Amino acid sequence: MTRTEDLLRDALSATARTVEPGTLSPLTAPARRRSTAKWAVPLTAAGALLVLAAAIAIGGQMRGHRQSPPVSGTGPSRMVTIDDGTAVIRDATGRKVAGIPAERGPYVAVAAYGAGRTFYLAASEGRCAISLYRLSFRPDGTVDAPQRVRADAPIEISEDDTAMSVSRDGTRVAVSGACETTYRVSVLDTRSGGIRSWTAPTNANLRYAPSWSPDGRTLAVFWWDVRRNIEKAPILLLDPEESMGGDLSKARVLRPAGIQQGPLKGGRIEAFAYDPDGRTMTVVVSLDAFSAITRISATTGDPVGGFTRVPTFAGGVRPDGSGHHLLLFGSGEVARVDDGRLHWIARGLDNVDAAW
Repeated sequence: MTRTEDLLRDALSATARTVEPGTLSPLTAPARRRSTAKWAVPLTAAGALLVLAAAIAIGGQMRGHRQSPPVSGTGPSRMVTIDDGTAVIRDATGRKVAGIPAERGPYVAVAAYGAGRTFYLAASEGRCAISLYRLSFRPDGTVDAPQRVRADAPIEISEDDTAMSVSRDGTRVAVSGACETTYRVSVLDTRSGGIRSWTAPTNANLRYAPSWSPDGRTLAVFWWDVRRNIEKAPILLLDPEESMGGDLSKARVLRPAGIQQGPLKGGRIEAFAYDPDGRTMTVVVSLDAFSAITRISATTGDPVGGFTRVPTFAGGVRPDGSGHHLLLFGSGEVARVDDGRLHWIARGLDNVDAAW
């Protein structure tokens, strides 16, 4: 065990004793002809898969920082990570099953829908030119070669810090990032190929993946003005149905990123995602000494319930379709959280993103 892991262990163990059991409720993307090759992808349904509510103390110790294999149960049986431009299929434990290199530019982001049966891959195919590919799994565990998604034009975002989210029905993919110094979020309609874009104000920096509400009516986006304190940066709620694109600053503000009250006072929201019920969001909050998972109201932005400490690498979060299991990723590392146990999926990756 490294010194860093020892320090995490000691810090998490000490703080866990201050958490009251039961304070955290369950976290309830003319087309060229492409290959039709299939990969046989045997996937073992291993899951650890109890609710995150048990993430608080057990026998006086927090177990979230330890390497623990998932226990028997239900949950996502596969995931896809991005590692150095390649899409990597992994089973529930993180074991690499297959690597799928991009045909043209490198893959830079991934998002999923349909209980992990379909993944969208974002590929950088030129200066400020992102194209999407669909990766679909068959019931027998095989997967077709990625198919290019029709689009009226490339999405004008560079490969750096590209992030995306798919609506629950798979018909719209939101991609955020920058082209030169202009940050934007673009929504591709996978049925028509149409693209609508919203541009952030001058000096605004979009951070982290956007997130669709379960009903597909709202897209949450996080941006901050580089001239101001990040704690005052807002999470914005955009209605793509009401707007045809334009100025992102006109979107409704949910809340600032800074936490002003409660046990996480002084922390800032580093990542967020709608929970399956649409009433709350799971957020990663960063403080000087540690990071934590908690939940906020999707209508008021107020904190809801307790929190669970996680390693400070966490810069992105993706709940599964049940809301009971989480993928955390950032700084070249991917982990999953089940029943309060953190299980490392992959470490030392490059250009990391993950979805299930």
